[in-house]
Amino acid sequence: MLDLEIVRCKVPILGSRTIPFDTGYWLYAAISRIEPGFHEADQYAISPIERGLAGSDGLALTPQSYFWLQCPLSDLGMVYRLAGKQAVLGDYRIRFGIPRPEVIRPASELVSRLVTVKNKTEPDELAAHIRSRLYALNESVTGKESQQAVEAIRIEILRRRVFRIKDKRIVGFGVRLRQLSDRMSLLVQCHSVSGRRRFGCGFFTSAGGSEEGA
Repeated sequence: MLDLEIVRCKVPILGSRTIPFDTGYWLYAAISRIEPGFHEADQYAISPIERGLAGSDGLALTPQSYFWLQCPLSDLGMVYRLAGKQAVLGDYRIRFGIPRPEVIRPASELVSRLVTVKNKTEPDELAAHIRSRLYALNESVTGKESQQAVEAIRIEILRRRVFRIKDKRIVGFGVRLRQLSDRMSLLVQCHSVSGRRRFGCGFFTSAGGSEEGA
């Protein structure tokens, strides 16, 4: 169903050291240590870290660095408790700033830096899965779009990327979706088209402000 009780919080991430590019699992683990309830919540999602400076040895945090944490509106208190807390990403110490909630807004073009689906390691396989997921999302709401409107959505598979959870190596791709209606755009952002969203995967944002190419 279309859930308008979901919000995104922009969480500053502060630190003076370069951190690894692949921090999705470590960020999830760090938040879960501070707020154990996050570990059991199904509707949470985390974006990759944005506004960092990419170098040969990792991602250098800047005063503008942040990530998005998506959660039910009723759980905002748990997110606010991250403010000022120190955490460790692997071997690197960081601190969370004050979260700022924002309403999820529709955009006709969305992009995700990394989408992973089990056993879908080829672009055509992933595109077919995303298409089927878009149909399923549309069928889940009252006042659904026409089949033609869903068929009109353009799916672009971007760079192949490798994601790691501890010692497990997972293949995924960047994904861009074009020609989305407002309703389908909100559905994708709230519920996505893939899993591992707590590890930074399948998190879609407006393509206008994306750093997918980093």
